[in-house]
Amino acid sequence: MESLEKKEENNKENNKQDFMITGYVPFCKEGCIGITKTGYNVKNTIYYNGMRIIAVDPNIIPLYSIVNIDYNGKIIKAIALDTGGGIKGRHFDLLFKYRQDAVEFGVKHLKIEVIRWGKK
Repeated sequence: MESLEKKEENNKENNKQDFMITGYVPFCKEGCIGITKTGYNVKNTIYYNGMRIIAVDPNIIPLYSIVNIDYNGKIIKAIALDTGGGIKGRHFDLLFKYRQDAVEFGVKHLKIEVIRWGKK
């Protein structure tokens, strides 16, 4: 019989999903104004209540959802406050302060765990 601790560990692992993650910045040549879809001003920050900000496809991850991103053995806690025209399906953007940092981040295929769906 499987222990309760082992069942919880398996449930957490089953809750993780693979996503393609790219970086973005609040300003760009066209269309980026520093205000997220939810109205949050990111002109001077990449955080909201201590969490990184992500742009998502709201049909996959609803706005205001909170996720854990498993990146190089570290967990990045992020909140979905933005959307983007190029973000479709299992893809989201992680907000960076500087364009060079976003470029260096590149494209990653990482596991994420949704810890809150939408705004509660």
